[in-house]
Amino acid sequence: DGVPVAVKDNFCTDVGETTCASQALKGFNASYDATVVARLKQQGAVIIGKTNLDEFAMGSNNIHSHFGPVLNPWSGSAVDSARCAGGSSGGSAAAVATRSCFAALGSDTGGSVRLPAANCGVVGFKPRYGGLSRHGLVAFASSLDTPGLFTRTVRDAALLFDALSAPDPNDPTWGEVRKA
Repeated sequence: DGVPVAVKDNFCTDVGETTCASQALKGFNASYDATVVARLKQQGAVIIGKTNLDEFAMGSNNIHSHFGPVLNPWSGSAVDSARCAGGSSGGSAAAVATRSCFAALGSDTGGSVRLPAANCGVVGFKPRYGGLSRHGLVAFASSLDTPGLFTRTVRDAALLFDALSAPDPNDPTWGEVRKA
């Protein structure tokens, strides 16, 4: 009924595995949804699946995954370094670029939303630290990890951010965003 949204495989979901693209987490099933995933569902979004990433979100080209590399939709080859999907949220960016979904969740520690967005030609929005709840995001560097959004337009990113940004008692880093 709602808009289709993909979720990077380092966000916990109560359906299916959360593997962080690693053989080490094969079979791990979270018992809860990450706060941003739960809020998407509360808003009526349909979670269409999990997207590939560099293993444990450690990479910048999205070629180091147990499931194989993410192809940039604008390139015919995963090893085309000039047109890699970018990492580590390249699977989410590629899903939006191919119009497989309206939007996708990613995470950004050192450019992992911004780089894939630029490489795949979509909007990537990395809110300030604490702008979206990190609860249920598998930590890479918890003092830097930030949930991020991929859409096709800036307006859609703003609407999605407004729908997901709210206080979360499960995330002590969440901070109120002042609206102009």
